[in-house]
Amino acid sequence: MRGRLNKQIAADLLIAEQTVKQHRGRVMEKIGVRSVAELVQNWDAAGASFE
Repeated sequence: MRGRLNKQIAADLLIAEQTVKQHRGRVMEKIGVRSVAELVQNWDAAGASFE
């Protein structure tokens, strides 16, 4: 949601970039969206935030 690259997320979590891609894909599948943009739209529509 913050626009970070898979590589950056993986480095922070000390995991492989491929693992980040798999987790992101599973979340998107469960929520029923096809793109990160659609995921962000749903996030905003729900009134969610990081604060």
